[in-house]
Amino acid sequence: MPSGSDKKPSISDSTASRSGSTTESLRFEVFSRTALRGVVVTDEVAGLVTPAMNLRLNYLHDYLSDLGATTIIAEGGYIDADYLEDFAAYYARCFHPYARDCVRLHFFSRPFSKEEFLSILLSGGRKRKRLVIKSYLGFIVVRPLPQALIGRTVLQPRPRRKDAAVLPCLRTYRVHLCGLEMSVQSLAYQEQDTVMAACATVSVWTCLHKAGELFSTPMPRPSEITKAAGHDANGGRSIPSHALDVRQICTAIRAFGLEPELYDVNNDLPLGPTLYAYLSMGLPVIIGAKRDNGPRHAIVVNGYSLRPRAKSNTEADVEVMSSSQKEQNIIRFVGDRMCALYGHDDQVGPFVRHEISFGTTEPDGPVLEIRGSVFRYSPTVIVVPIYHKIRLTFLDVIRNWIPPLHGVLRMFFSANDLEWDVQLMFTNDYKASLHGKAKGALSEQHRLETMLRPYPRFIWRAILRWGVDAVAEAVFDATSFARAYPVISVRVFNREVTVGLQKILSAPELKDVLNELASKGHEAPDKLWSDLAASVNGSA
Repeated sequence: MPSGSDKKPSISDSTASRSGSTTESLRFEVFSRTALRGVVVTDEVAGLVTPAMNLRLNYLHDYLSDLGATTIIAEGGYIDADYLEDFAAYYARCFHPYARDCVRLHFFSRPFSKEEFLSILLSGGRKRKRLVIKSYLGFIVVRPLPQALIGRTVLQPRPRRKDAAVLPCLRTYRVHLCGLEMSVQSLAYQEQDTVMAACATVSVWTCLHKAGELFSTPMPRPSEITKAAGHDANGGRSIPSHALDVRQICTAIRAFGLEPELYDVNNDLPLGPTLYAYLSMGLPVIIGAKRDNGPRHAIVVNGYSLRPRAKSNTEADVEVMSSSQKEQNIIRFVGDRMCALYGHDDQVGPFVRHEISFGTTEPDGPVLEIRGSVFRYSPTVIVVPIYHKIRLTFLDVIRNWIPPLHGVLRMFFSANDLEWDVQLMFTNDYKASLHGKAKGALSEQHRLETMLRPYPRFIWRAILRWGVDAVAEAVFDATSFARAYPVISVRVFNREVTVGLQKILSAPELKDVLNELASKGHEAPDKLWSDLAASVNGSA
Protein backbone atom coordinates (compact mmCIF):
# COMPACT_ATOMS: atom_id res chain seq x y z
CA MET A 1 0.00 0.00 0.00
CA PRO A 2 1.36 3.45 -0.86
CA SER A 3 2.96 5.55 1.79
CA GLY A 4 0.57 7.51 3.91
CA SER A 5 -2.39 5.30 2.99
CA ASP A 6 -2.90 4.26 6.61
CA LYS A 7 -3.75 7.81 7.63
CA LYS A 8 -7.30 8.35 8.78
CA PRO A 9 -9.18 11.13 6.99
CA SER A 10 -9.28 14.48 8.68
CA ILE A 11 -11.58 17.35 7.93
CA SER A 12 -9.18 19.90 9.36
CA ASP A 13 -6.59 21.82 7.39
CA SER A 14 -3.43 19.73 7.74
CA THR A 15 -0.89 22.16 6.30
CA ALA A 16 1.02 25.00 7.95
CA SER A 17 2.79 28.20 7.13
CA ARG A 18 6.34 28.83 8.32
CA SER A 19 6.10 32.60 8.19
CA GLY A 20 2.35 33.24 8.23
CA SER A 21 2.53 35.01 11.58
CA THR A 22 4.67 37.91 10.30
CA THR A 23 3.07 40.92 8.64
CA GLU A 24 5.62 40.72 5.81
CA SER A 25 4.20 37.38 4.75
CA LEU A 26 0.71 38.85 4.22
CA ARG A 27 -0.19 40.81 1.10
CA PHE A 28 -3.56 42.56 0.87
CA GLU A 29 -5.33 43.33 -2.41
CA VAL A 30 -8.71 44.70 -3.37
CA PHE A 31 -10.30 41.95 -5.45
CA SER A 32 -10.32 42.53 -9.19
CA ARG A 33 -9.35 40.65 -12.32
CA THR A 34 -5.99 42.41 -12.40
CA ALA A 35 -5.34 41.82 -8.70
CA LEU A 36 -6.17 38.11 -8.97
CA ARG A 37 -3.87 37.69 -11.92
CA GLY A 38 -1.15 39.63 -10.14
CA VAL A 39 -1.09 37.36 -7.07
CA VAL A 40 -1.30 34.15 -9.14
CA VAL A 41 1.03 34.90 -12.06
CA THR A 42 4.45 36.04 -10.85
CA ASP A 43 7.00 37.79 -13.04
CA GLU A 44 8.96 34.53 -13.21
CA VAL A 45 6.18 32.66 -15.01
CA ALA A 46 4.41 35.54 -16.78
CA GLY A 47 5.91 34.58 -20.13
CA LEU A 48 4.76 30.97 -19.78
CA VAL A 49 1.05 31.64 -19.38
CA THR A 50 -0.98 29.77 -22.00
CA PRO A 51 -4.50 30.42 -23.35
CA ALA A 52 -5.68 27.47 -21.24
CA MET A 53 -4.28 29.14 -18.10
CA ASN A 54 -6.03 32.37 -19.03
CA LEU A 55 -9.28 30.41 -19.35
CA ARG A 56 -8.92 29.08 -15.81
CA LEU A 57 -8.01 32.50 -14.40
CA ASN A 58 -11.01 34.08 -16.10
CA TYR A 59 -13.28 31.34 -14.79
CA LEU A 60 -11.97 31.78 -11.23
CA HIS A 61 -12.41 35.54 -11.43
CA ASP A 62 -16.02 35.21 -12.58
CA TYR A 63 -16.64 32.52 -9.95
CA LEU A 64 -15.27 34.67 -7.11
CA SER A 65 -17.16 37.69 -8.42
CA ASP A 66 -20.37 35.70 -8.12
CA LEU A 67 -19.41 34.91 -4.52
CA GLY A 68 -19.01 38.63 -3.82
CA ALA A 69 -15.25 38.63 -3.17
CA THR A 70 -13.86 42.05 -2.21
CA THR A 71 -10.59 41.29 -0.39
CA ILE A 72 -7.63 39.01 -1.13
CA ILE A 73 -5.05 38.09 1.52
CA ALA A 74 -2.01 36.38 0.01
CA GLU A 75 -0.30 34.23 2.66
CA GLY A 76 3.35 33.69 1.69
CA GLY A 77 5.71 30.98 2.90
CA TYR A 78 2.86 28.47 2.91
CA ILE A 79 3.63 24.74 2.95
CA ASP A 80 0.89 22.75 1.26
CA ALA A 81 0.94 19.05 2.15
CA ASP A 82 -0.26 17.89 -1.27
CA TYR A 83 2.34 19.89 -3.16
CA LEU A 84 5.05 19.00 -0.63
CA GLU A 85 4.58 15.30 -1.39
CA ASP A 86 4.84 16.04 -5.11
CA PHE A 87 7.88 18.23 -4.50
CA ALA A 88 9.67 15.52 -2.53
CA ALA A 89 8.81 12.83 -5.09
CA TYR A 90 9.86 14.73 -8.20
CA TYR A 91 10.56 18.48 -8.23
CA ALA A 92 13.25 18.41 -5.52
CA ARG A 93 15.42 16.25 -7.81
CA CYS A 94 15.16 18.48 -10.87
CA PHE A 95 18.14 20.54 -11.97
CA HIS A 96 15.99 23.67 -11.95
CA PRO A 97 15.62 24.88 -8.34
CA TYR A 98 11.86 24.70 -7.88
CA ALA A 99 10.64 26.24 -4.65
CA ARG A 100 8.81 24.16 -2.08
CA ASP A 101 6.83 27.02 -0.55
CA CYS A 102 3.47 28.05 -1.96
CA VAL A 103 1.26 31.11 -1.61
CA ARG A 104 -2.25 30.62 -0.24
CA LEU A 105 -4.83 33.16 -1.38
CA HIS A 106 -7.71 33.79 1.03
CA PHE A 107 -10.88 35.48 -0.22
CA PHE A 108 -13.36 37.50 1.82
CA SER A 109 -16.66 39.18 0.96
CA ARG A 110 -15.98 41.91 3.53
CA PRO A 111 -13.65 44.78 2.56
CA PHE A 112 -10.87 45.59 5.01
CA SER A 113 -7.33 46.94 4.88
CA LYS A 114 -4.17 45.38 6.24
CA GLU A 115 -4.19 47.76 9.18
CA GLU A 116 -7.80 46.96 10.02
CA PHE A 117 -7.13 43.21 9.81
CA LEU A 118 -4.10 43.44 12.11
CA SER A 119 -6.11 45.55 14.54
CA ILE A 120 -8.82 42.87 14.61
CA LEU A 121 -6.18 40.21 15.31
CA LEU A 122 -4.65 42.14 18.22
CA SER A 123 -7.56 43.86 19.92
CA GLY A 124 -10.72 43.08 18.02
CA GLY A 125 -13.61 41.71 20.01
CA ARG A 126 -15.55 38.59 19.20
CA LYS A 127 -18.04 40.51 17.09
CA ARG A 128 -15.38 42.01 14.79
CA LYS A 129 -13.61 38.68 14.43
CA ARG A 130 -16.91 36.97 13.72
CA LEU A 131 -17.55 39.42 10.86
CA VAL A 132 -14.25 38.43 9.27
CA ILE A 133 -14.87 34.73 9.78
CA LYS A 134 -18.42 34.90 8.39
CA SER A 135 -17.18 36.70 5.26
CA TYR A 136 -14.66 33.97 4.43
CA LEU A 137 -15.16 32.49 0.93
CA GLY A 138 -12.30 29.99 0.73
CA PHE A 139 -8.75 29.73 -0.58
CA ILE A 140 -6.58 28.89 -3.58
CA VAL A 141 -3.06 27.48 -3.19
CA VAL A 142 -0.70 28.88 -5.84
CA ARG A 143 2.11 26.45 -6.62
CA PRO A 144 5.61 27.62 -7.68
CA LEU A 145 5.40 25.77 -11.01
CA PRO A 146 5.83 27.12 -14.54
CA GLN A 147 2.24 26.58 -15.73
CA ALA A 148 0.22 24.37 -13.35
CA LEU A 149 -0.19 27.18 -10.85
CA ILE A 150 -3.59 26.36 -9.34
CA GLY A 151 -3.07 23.89 -6.51
CA ARG A 152 -5.47 22.75 -3.80
CA THR A 153 -8.51 24.99 -4.03
CA VAL A 154 -11.44 25.10 -1.62
CA LEU A 155 -14.11 27.69 -2.44
CA GLN A 156 -17.72 28.03 -1.45
CA PRO A 157 -20.13 26.92 -4.18
CA ARG A 158 -21.68 29.64 -6.26
CA PRO A 159 -25.01 31.03 -5.08
CA ARG A 160 -27.91 28.92 -6.32
CA ARG A 161 -29.31 30.00 -9.63
CA LYS A 162 -32.79 29.61 -11.04
CA ASP A 163 -32.16 25.96 -11.85
CA ALA A 164 -31.78 25.14 -8.12
CA ALA A 165 -28.47 23.27 -8.21
CA VAL A 166 -28.21 20.34 -5.81
CA LEU A 167 -24.66 19.84 -4.47
CA PRO A 168 -24.74 16.85 -2.10
CA CYS A 169 -21.02 16.05 -2.20
CA LEU A 170 -19.71 18.89 -0.05
CA ARG A 171 -17.72 18.47 3.15
CA THR A 172 -16.37 20.83 5.81
CA TYR A 173 -12.82 22.14 5.48
CA ARG A 174 -11.36 23.99 8.46
CA VAL A 175 -8.87 26.73 7.67
CA HIS A 176 -6.52 28.64 9.99
CA LEU A 177 -5.11 32.07 9.25
CA CYS A 178 -3.15 33.95 11.92
CA GLY A 179 -5.02 32.17 14.69
CA LEU A 180 -8.46 32.68 13.16
CA GLU A 181 -10.33 29.43 12.53
CA MET A 182 -12.71 29.49 9.57
CA SER A 183 -14.64 26.80 7.75
CA VAL A 184 -15.83 26.24 4.20
CA GLN A 185 -18.43 23.81 2.85
CA SER A 186 -16.94 22.69 -0.44
CA LEU A 187 -15.08 19.94 -2.29
CA ALA A 188 -11.37 20.31 -3.02
CA TYR A 189 -10.21 21.04 -6.57
CA GLN A 190 -6.85 21.45 -8.24
CA GLU A 191 -5.34 21.77 -11.68
CA GLN A 192 -3.38 18.85 -13.14
CA ASP A 193 0.35 19.40 -13.42
CA THR A 194 0.91 16.54 -15.97
CA VAL A 195 3.94 15.40 -13.95
CA MET A 196 2.62 13.99 -10.68
CA ALA A 197 -1.06 14.23 -11.57
CA ALA A 198 -2.90 14.02 -14.88
CA CYS A 199 -6.62 14.78 -15.08
CA ALA A 200 -7.65 11.25 -14.02
CA THR A 201 -5.33 11.41 -10.99
CA VAL A 202 -6.88 14.71 -9.93
CA SER A 203 -10.34 13.22 -10.41
CA VAL A 204 -9.53 10.29 -8.12
CA TRP A 205 -7.99 12.68 -5.59
CA THR A 206 -11.15 14.80 -5.50
CA CYS A 207 -13.44 11.77 -5.21
CA LEU A 208 -11.44 10.31 -2.34
CA HIS A 209 -11.66 13.61 -0.47
CA LYS A 210 -15.36 12.99 -0.04
CA ALA A 211 -15.43 9.17 -0.13
CA GLY A 212 -12.77 9.15 2.59
CA GLU A 213 -15.05 11.17 4.84
CA LEU A 214 -18.08 8.97 4.07
CA PHE A 215 -16.38 5.60 4.52
CA SER A 216 -13.41 6.44 6.81
CA THR A 217 -10.87 5.48 4.16
CA PRO A 218 -7.59 7.26 3.30
CA MET A 219 -7.37 10.60 1.51
CA PRO A 220 -4.10 10.23 -0.39
CA ARG A 221 -1.91 12.88 -2.04
CA PRO A 222 -1.82 13.09 -5.87
CA SER A 223 1.67 11.57 -6.00
CA GLU A 224 0.47 8.58 -3.95
CA ILE A 225 -2.43 8.05 -6.36
CA THR A 226 -0.12 8.17 -9.38
CA LYS A 227 2.23 5.63 -7.79
CA ALA A 228 -0.67 3.39 -6.72
CA ALA A 229 -2.05 3.37 -10.27
CA GLY A 230 1.18 1.77 -11.50
CA HIS A 231 2.58 1.74 -14.99
CA ASP A 232 0.40 2.44 -17.98
CA ALA A 233 -1.07 -0.30 -20.16
CA ASN A 234 1.98 -0.24 -22.43
CA GLY A 235 4.41 -0.67 -19.57
CA GLY A 236 5.61 2.92 -19.55
CA ARG A 237 6.77 4.85 -16.50
CA SER A 238 4.27 6.12 -13.96
CA ILE A 239 6.10 9.42 -13.30
CA PRO A 240 5.96 11.81 -15.13
CA SER A 241 2.25 10.98 -15.41
CA HIS A 242 0.69 11.66 -18.79
CA ALA A 243 -2.68 10.00 -18.21
CA LEU A 244 -4.37 7.15 -16.38
CA ASP A 245 -6.53 4.69 -18.26
CA VAL A 246 -9.68 3.18 -16.75
CA ARG A 247 -7.77 0.14 -15.48
CA GLN A 248 -5.30 2.38 -13.63
CA ILE A 249 -8.10 4.49 -12.15
CA CYS A 250 -9.67 1.32 -10.79
CA THR A 251 -6.32 0.10 -9.46
CA ALA A 252 -5.73 3.39 -7.64
CA ILE A 253 -9.19 3.35 -6.06
CA ARG A 254 -8.66 -0.21 -4.78
CA ALA A 255 -5.29 0.78 -3.31
CA PHE A 256 -7.04 3.09 -0.87
CA GLY A 257 -9.67 0.74 0.48
CA LEU A 258 -12.56 1.23 -1.96
CA GLU A 259 -13.95 -0.65 -4.95
CA PRO A 260 -14.57 0.91 -8.38
CA GLU A 261 -18.15 0.47 -9.59
CA LEU A 262 -17.77 0.62 -13.36
CA TYR A 263 -20.53 1.45 -15.87
CA ASP A 264 -20.05 1.65 -19.63
CA VAL A 265 -22.01 4.54 -21.08
CA ASN A 266 -24.13 3.19 -23.91
CA ASN A 267 -27.70 3.33 -25.11
CA ASP A 268 -28.76 0.73 -22.52
CA LEU A 269 -27.52 2.64 -19.47
CA PRO A 270 -29.95 5.08 -17.79
CA LEU A 271 -27.17 7.55 -17.19
CA GLY A 272 -29.16 10.29 -15.43
CA PRO A 273 -30.79 7.92 -12.91
CA THR A 274 -27.45 6.16 -12.31
CA LEU A 275 -25.66 9.41 -11.50
CA TYR A 276 -28.55 10.59 -9.33
CA ALA A 277 -28.61 7.37 -7.29
CA TYR A 278 -24.97 7.73 -6.16
CA LEU A 279 -24.75 11.53 -6.00
CA SER A 280 -27.76 11.60 -3.68
CA MET A 281 -25.66 9.75 -1.11
CA GLY A 282 -23.04 12.50 -1.34
CA LEU A 283 -20.66 10.33 -3.37
CA PRO A 284 -18.86 12.02 -6.31
CA VAL A 285 -18.71 10.14 -9.61
CA ILE A 286 -15.91 10.15 -12.19
CA ILE A 287 -17.04 10.50 -15.80
CA GLY A 288 -14.56 9.40 -18.44
CA ALA A 289 -15.33 11.22 -21.66
CA LYS A 290 -14.03 11.93 -25.11
CA ARG A 291 -13.68 15.57 -25.98
CA ASP A 292 -14.70 16.75 -29.43
CA ASN A 293 -11.60 16.77 -31.61
CA GLY A 294 -9.46 16.09 -28.58
CA PRO A 295 -8.13 13.47 -26.17
CA ARG A 296 -10.02 11.58 -23.51
CA HIS A 297 -10.74 13.44 -20.31
CA ALA A 298 -12.00 12.85 -16.76
CA ILE A 299 -14.48 15.02 -14.85
CA VAL A 300 -15.67 14.67 -11.25
CA VAL A 301 -19.45 15.10 -11.10
CA ASN A 302 -20.58 16.41 -7.70
CA GLY A 303 -24.00 17.94 -8.32
CA TYR A 304 -26.98 18.22 -10.63
CA SER A 305 -30.11 20.15 -11.53
CA LEU A 306 -33.51 18.63 -12.26
CA ARG A 307 -36.28 19.87 -14.50
CA PRO A 308 -39.47 20.47 -12.53
CA ARG A 309 -42.08 17.74 -12.76
CA ALA A 310 -45.02 18.25 -15.06
CA LYS A 311 -48.32 18.92 -13.33
CA SER A 312 -49.69 15.62 -12.03
CA ASN A 313 -52.90 14.24 -10.62
CA THR A 314 -53.28 14.12 -6.85
CA GLU A 315 -55.64 11.19 -6.48
CA ALA A 316 -55.21 7.60 -7.57
CA ASP A 317 -57.70 6.04 -9.95
CA VAL A 318 -58.26 2.50 -8.73
CA GLU A 319 -59.30 1.40 -12.20
CA VAL A 320 -57.16 -1.27 -13.79
CA MET A 321 -55.51 0.13 -16.90
CA SER A 322 -56.66 -0.94 -20.34
CA SER A 323 -54.71 -3.58 -22.22
CA SER A 324 -53.26 -0.97 -24.58
CA GLN A 325 -52.03 1.06 -21.61
CA LYS A 326 -50.51 -2.03 -20.01
CA GLU A 327 -48.24 -2.45 -23.00
CA GLN A 328 -46.78 0.99 -22.33
CA ASN A 329 -44.93 -0.15 -19.23
CA ILE A 330 -42.53 2.78 -19.18
CA ILE A 331 -40.57 3.16 -15.96
CA ARG A 332 -39.52 6.70 -15.21
CA PHE A 333 -36.92 7.82 -12.67
CA VAL A 334 -36.16 11.12 -10.96
CA GLY A 335 -32.77 11.13 -12.69
CA ASP A 336 -34.49 11.21 -16.09
CA ARG A 337 -35.29 14.87 -15.37
CA MET A 338 -31.63 15.79 -15.01
CA CYS A 339 -30.90 18.90 -17.09
CA ALA A 340 -27.44 19.92 -15.85
CA LEU A 341 -24.43 18.45 -14.09
CA TYR A 342 -21.93 20.25 -11.87
CA GLY A 343 -18.40 19.02 -11.68
CA HIS A 344 -14.73 19.75 -11.12
CA ASP A 345 -13.07 20.03 -14.52
CA ASP A 346 -9.36 20.57 -14.04
CA GLN A 347 -9.17 22.26 -17.44
CA VAL A 348 -11.75 24.88 -16.44
CA GLY A 349 -12.36 25.12 -12.68
CA PRO A 350 -14.48 23.93 -9.74
CA PHE A 351 -18.25 23.35 -9.86
CA VAL A 352 -18.47 23.90 -13.60
CA ARG A 353 -22.05 23.76 -14.87
CA HIS A 354 -22.42 21.38 -17.80
CA GLU A 355 -25.54 21.53 -19.92
CA ILE A 356 -26.69 18.05 -20.87
CA SER A 357 -28.98 16.68 -23.53
CA PHE A 358 -30.11 13.10 -23.75
CA GLY A 359 -30.19 11.24 -27.03
CA THR A 360 -28.91 8.19 -28.83
CA THR A 361 -26.41 7.62 -31.58
CA GLU A 362 -25.90 4.62 -33.78
CA PRO A 363 -24.77 2.00 -33.33
CA ASP A 364 -23.29 2.18 -29.81
CA GLY A 365 -22.62 5.82 -29.17
CA PRO A 366 -23.17 7.76 -25.93
CA VAL A 367 -26.61 8.64 -24.69
CA LEU A 368 -25.52 12.02 -23.42
CA GLU A 369 -23.45 15.00 -24.41
CA ILE A 370 -22.03 17.42 -21.87
CA ARG A 371 -21.52 21.01 -22.90
CA GLY A 372 -19.53 23.20 -20.53
CA SER A 373 -17.58 26.35 -21.19
CA VAL A 374 -15.77 26.00 -24.53
CA PHE A 375 -15.62 22.21 -24.29
CA ARG A 376 -18.01 19.46 -25.35
CA TYR A 377 -17.66 15.93 -24.00
CA SER A 378 -19.17 12.59 -24.95
CA PRO A 379 -19.13 10.31 -21.87
CA THR A 380 -17.84 6.78 -22.38
CA VAL A 381 -17.59 5.39 -18.83
CA ILE A 382 -18.48 6.29 -15.24
CA VAL A 383 -16.53 5.11 -12.19
CA VAL A 384 -17.94 5.23 -8.67
CA PRO A 385 -15.52 4.73 -5.73
CA ILE A 386 -17.71 2.58 -3.52
CA TYR A 387 -17.26 0.89 -0.14
CA HIS A 388 -16.39 -2.79 -0.58
CA LYS A 389 -19.38 -4.05 1.40
CA ILE A 390 -21.82 -2.38 -1.00
CA ARG A 391 -22.32 -5.25 -3.43
CA LEU A 392 -25.80 -4.70 -4.86
CA THR A 393 -25.51 -2.28 -7.77
CA PHE A 394 -27.97 0.29 -9.03
CA LEU A 395 -28.59 -1.78 -12.15
CA ASP A 396 -29.34 -4.86 -10.02
CA VAL A 397 -32.10 -2.89 -8.28
CA ILE A 398 -33.74 -1.26 -11.29
CA ARG A 399 -33.51 -4.27 -13.61
CA ASN A 400 -34.43 -7.09 -11.25
CA TRP A 401 -36.76 -5.61 -8.63
CA ILE A 402 -38.29 -2.32 -9.78
CA PRO A 403 -39.98 -3.75 -12.93
CA PRO A 404 -42.17 -6.35 -11.16
CA LEU A 405 -43.22 -3.87 -8.47
CA HIS A 406 -43.89 -1.18 -11.04
CA GLY A 407 -45.87 -3.57 -13.24
CA VAL A 408 -48.29 -4.36 -10.41
CA LEU A 409 -48.57 -0.92 -8.83
CA ARG A 410 -49.17 0.90 -12.12
CA MET A 411 -52.49 -0.96 -12.49
CA PHE A 412 -54.07 1.58 -10.17
CA PHE A 413 -53.11 4.76 -11.98
CA SER A 414 -54.64 6.17 -15.14
CA ALA A 415 -51.98 8.87 -15.54
CA ASN A 416 -48.60 7.84 -16.90
CA ASP A 417 -46.63 10.03 -14.50
CA LEU A 418 -45.37 7.56 -11.93
CA GLU A 419 -41.75 8.19 -11.00
CA TRP A 420 -39.23 6.18 -9.00
CA ASP A 421 -36.77 7.90 -6.67
CA VAL A 422 -33.92 5.39 -6.16
CA GLN A 423 -31.02 6.34 -3.87
CA LEU A 424 -28.13 4.61 -2.16
CA MET A 425 -28.25 5.51 1.55
CA PHE A 426 -26.74 4.96 4.94
CA THR A 427 -29.27 3.22 7.17
CA ASN A 428 -28.63 5.84 9.86
CA ASP A 429 -29.69 8.59 7.43
CA TYR A 430 -32.80 6.62 6.50
CA LYS A 431 -33.84 6.17 10.13
CA ALA A 432 -32.94 9.74 11.03
CA SER A 433 -35.36 10.95 8.35
CA LEU A 434 -38.18 9.26 10.30
CA HIS A 435 -37.53 11.10 13.59
CA GLY A 436 -39.30 14.10 14.99
CA LYS A 437 -42.50 15.54 13.70
CA ALA A 438 -41.85 14.78 10.04
CA LYS A 439 -44.79 12.59 9.13
CA GLY A 440 -43.66 11.49 5.72
CA ALA A 441 -45.55 8.63 4.10
CA LEU A 442 -45.05 6.06 6.87
CA SER A 443 -47.56 5.74 9.69
CA GLU A 444 -46.35 6.20 13.27
CA GLN A 445 -46.46 2.42 13.77
CA HIS A 446 -44.34 1.76 10.67
CA ARG A 447 -41.93 4.57 11.58
CA LEU A 448 -41.35 3.09 15.02
CA GLU A 449 -40.99 -0.45 13.64
CA THR A 450 -38.45 0.78 11.11
CA MET A 451 -36.40 2.68 13.71
CA LEU A 452 -36.28 -0.36 16.02
CA ARG A 453 -35.59 -2.94 13.34
CA PRO A 454 -31.95 -3.92 12.64
CA TYR A 455 -30.78 -2.99 9.14
CA PRO A 456 -27.51 -3.37 7.20
CA ARG A 457 -25.26 -0.32 7.16
CA PHE A 458 -26.12 0.48 3.53
CA ILE A 459 -29.47 0.27 1.77
CA TRP A 460 -31.09 1.11 -1.53
CA ARG A 461 -34.31 3.04 -1.00
CA ALA A 462 -36.82 3.22 -3.88
CA ILE A 463 -39.88 5.46 -3.49
CA LEU A 464 -42.65 5.40 -6.09
CA ARG A 465 -44.29 8.81 -6.45
CA TRP A 466 -47.43 9.88 -8.26
CA GLY A 467 -47.27 13.61 -8.49
CA VAL A 468 -46.08 14.87 -5.13
CA ASP A 469 -47.42 11.88 -3.21
CA ALA A 470 -45.37 8.82 -2.25
CA VAL A 471 -47.52 5.78 -3.00
CA ALA A 472 -45.05 2.97 -2.22
CA GLU A 473 -41.56 2.28 -0.93
CA ALA A 474 -39.15 -0.62 -1.32
CA VAL A 475 -35.95 -0.98 0.73
CA PHE A 476 -33.13 -3.28 -0.41
CA ASP A 477 -30.05 -4.65 1.35
CA ALA A 478 -27.14 -2.99 -0.46
CA THR A 479 -24.69 -5.46 1.10
CA SER A 480 -26.50 -8.36 -0.61
CA PHE A 481 -25.93 -9.51 -4.20
CA ALA A 482 -27.89 -9.82 -7.43
CA ARG A 483 -28.94 -13.51 -7.24
CA ALA A 484 -30.04 -13.30 -3.61
CA TYR A 485 -33.31 -11.91 -2.27
CA PRO A 486 -32.24 -8.41 -1.14
CA VAL A 487 -35.72 -7.03 -0.39
CA ILE A 488 -35.94 -5.81 3.22
CA SER A 489 -39.40 -4.28 3.07
CA VAL A 490 -42.14 -3.27 0.62
CA ARG A 491 -44.79 -0.83 1.81
CA VAL A 492 -47.81 0.76 0.12
CA PHE A 493 -48.98 4.12 1.45
CA ASN A 494 -52.04 4.85 -0.66
CA ARG A 495 -55.26 3.54 0.94
CA GLU A 496 -57.13 2.84 -2.31
CA VAL A 497 -54.15 0.97 -3.75
CA THR A 498 -53.83 -1.04 -0.54
CA VAL A 499 -57.45 -2.20 -0.76
CA GLY A 500 -57.06 -3.12 -4.41
CA LEU A 501 -53.88 -5.10 -3.77
CA GLN A 502 -55.49 -6.97 -0.89
CA LYS A 503 -58.09 -8.36 -3.29
CA ILE A 504 -55.58 -9.29 -5.97
CA LEU A 505 -52.93 -10.79 -3.70
CA SER A 506 -55.44 -12.89 -1.75
CA ALA A 507 -56.42 -14.82 -4.88
CA PRO A 508 -53.91 -17.66 -5.51
CA GLU A 509 -55.10 -18.10 -9.07
CA LEU A 510 -53.87 -14.61 -9.92
CA LYS A 511 -50.20 -15.38 -9.30
CA ASP A 512 -49.55 -15.94 -13.01
CA VAL A 513 -51.36 -12.70 -13.79
CA LEU A 514 -49.11 -10.85 -11.34
CA ASN A 515 -46.00 -12.16 -13.03
CA GLU A 516 -47.42 -11.18 -16.41
CA LEU A 517 -48.19 -7.66 -15.22
CA ALA A 518 -44.74 -7.38 -13.73
CA SER A 519 -43.38 -7.07 -17.31
CA LYS A 520 -41.74 -9.46 -19.69
CA GLY A 521 -38.44 -10.97 -18.68
CA HIS A 522 -38.75 -9.97 -15.01
CA GLU A 523 -40.33 -12.87 -13.20
CA ALA A 524 -40.70 -12.15 -9.52
CA PRO A 525 -40.24 -14.82 -6.82
CA ASP A 526 -43.26 -15.82 -4.78
CA LYS A 527 -41.63 -14.27 -1.69
CA LEU A 528 -41.94 -10.78 -3.22
CA TRP A 529 -45.70 -11.19 -3.56
CA SER A 530 -46.03 -12.70 -0.08
CA ASP A 531 -44.05 -9.78 1.39
CA LEU A 532 -46.25 -7.33 -0.48
CA ALA A 533 -49.36 -9.17 0.70
CA ALA A 534 -48.12 -9.09 4.32
CA SER A 535 -47.50 -5.37 4.00
CA VAL A 536 -50.92 -4.44 2.64
CA ASN A 537 -52.59 -6.72 5.18
CA GLY A 538 -50.87 -4.90 8.02
CA SER A 539 -48.56 -7.70 9.18
CA ALA A 540 -45.28 -6.26 7.93
